[in-house]
Amino acid sequence: MNARKLVAGMAAAGGGLMLLTTVLFREEIHDWLYAIRRVRTWGDLLAQKPIQLSDGVTVRLGIEDTRCPQGSGVLLYCLTEGYDPDSSGIYSHHTEGGLGPLEVSVVEEGAILEAQTAEKALDSFTKKTTARLLFARSIPVPRSGRYRVTLSDHGKALQHVTVRGTNEFTHPLLTFEESGNTSVAGRGSLRGKILPCQGSAAIPAWRGLRPWEADPRIEAAREFPRLFPDGDARPGLDLRLEGPSLIVTSSSKIRFDSWNFAARWWVNGRPHVSRAPRNRTPPSLVRKGLILHNELDHDVEQCLFVLDFDAPGGEVRSGDRVSLQLLYSDQGWSLMGGGEEFFLLTSKEHRVLQSNRIELTVP
Repeated sequence: MNARKLVAGMAAAGGGLMLLTTVLFREEIHDWLYAIRRVRTWGDLLAQKPIQLSDGVTVRLGIEDTRCPQGSGVLLYCLTEGYDPDSSGIYSHHTEGGLGPLEVSVVEEGAILEAQTAEKALDSFTKKTTARLLFARSIPVPRSGRYRVTLSDHGKALQHVTVRGTNEFTHPLLTFEESGNTSVAGRGSLRGKILPCQGSAAIPAWRGLRPWEADPRIEAAREFPRLFPDGDARPGLDLRLEGPSLIVTSSSKIRFDSWNFAARWWVNGRPHVSRAPRNRTPPSLVRKGLILHNELDHDVEQCLFVLDFDAPGGEVRSGDRVSLQLLYSDQGWSLMGGGEEFFLLTSKEHRVLQSNRIELTVP
C-alpha cells in the first residue's frame, strides 16, 4: 500500500474516531469543561479560568473537595474582582443561596435537596471596587450519594460540580437542645439547662454573604480555610468541668449567641448519634467573664453552660462515661436535616474553633 495513502487513511480514521467520541460523550466533555475544580491554595484558585459576569465583575471558582463522608460537607470558594457587596444591598436581604455575586443551587441525585436563589437588590452593583474579595459557602452532604452544585449569574448557569457523599462514618456535631427545667442564674441572666447528647446534626455555616478576606495577601502556597479545623491543630477553646457546669475559655473574643456552639459526644467510649430533637428552643449559655461593650454585643472571653442529667427521656444513664468536644462557629450552623440558623447580626468573622476533649461520669 502506498505510504501516503496509508497515512491519509489513518488520519481520516482518527478524525472519525474523535468525531464519534465527541458525539457519544458530549455531555461528559461539557461537564469537564465547565466543572469547578478542587483548590487548596491561592495559587490553585488563581490558576482557574476567570469568568466575566453580566455586571462586569470577574470571578474565579473552586471547591474544597469533590467527595466527603456522609454527614459532613465541603466549602465552595469564589474570588471576585470588581464586586462591592455593600453596594449590592445583599446584607439587607435574607439571602439563603448566595456566594458573593452568584446564586447557588444544590440538587441531590434522586431528590431535590435545595433549590436556592439569592435575592438581588433592584439597583445592584452600582459601585465598583478594585479589591479582590474571597467568599466561601458551606455545602451540606447529609447522606451518601451525588450532589449537583450549580453556580449561576442572574439565572444563567456558569459552572457546576458534583460532590459525592461516601458511606464513611462521620461523628456528628450536635447543636444544643434546652431541657426546659429550672433556670440557672448567672451574671444577671436567667438561662435554662442543656440536654446532654441531644440536638440536631450540623456543620459550620459559611453563608457566602460576607467576604472571608478582603484585599488578600496573594501568596501562592497559602492555604484556604477548610470546613472543619484540622484535628491535630491546637485547640482554640479551653474546656473544663466544674460540677455540672462546663466552662469555656477562648484565647480570643467570641460572640455569645445561642447558636454559636455545637458538640461531639461519646458515651462509654463510643461516638454518639442523637435522635431527632424534641424541640427547637435555643441552648442555655450563661454569660461569664469579660463583656466587651454592652448586653447586645455578646462578645466574651469566657462563658459557661450547665448540663441537665435529670431531664426525663435523656439518652444517658447514671454511671455512663460521657466525653465531649465543643466547636464554636462565628456564622452559626447549617443543619443536616435542612435549614440554617441565622443571627440577627451576622458576625464579620469566619472562625471555627474547637476545644479539647473532656470526660465526666453521669451522676
